[in-house]
Amino acid sequence: MKRRIQRVKEFKCFFNETKNIFESYAQDDCSSKRLNSLFSLCICPGGRYSGMNEKEIEVFYGNRVIGQTTQIGKNLKTTTKLETAHGATLAYHRTDDGHVICNLYPAASENQRPPEQLILLDKI
Repeated sequence: MKRRIQRVKEFKCFFNETKNIFESYAQDDCSSKRLNSLFSLCICPGGRYSGMNEKEIEVFYGNRVIGQTTQIGKNLKTTTKLETAHGATLAYHRTDDGHVICNLYPAASENQRPPEQLILLDKI
């Protein structure tokens, strides 16, 4: 029981420092500058949807428009659809026993998807 409590406390510390840690990485990494010009870096302790999940941390590059297509719909009306891509997501999920699962979700676009949905990087 004590080990679980300690793991939960350690994740909480990581959760609270997430923005500082990943902003520091981004400033020190040359490839981050290039990616930031294409996508925006999002650092989300609590998850991307509400920021209220204390068991989740997501760090990802957001969406960007990469092109457009014209489609013919009902009554031969044409519509323009924007094509988008999104960068990779690094996600940390704390399990109920306090362990942390670290997943990488690859970058993709509407026209090009990687064969894997996620890559398990580690269980900490």
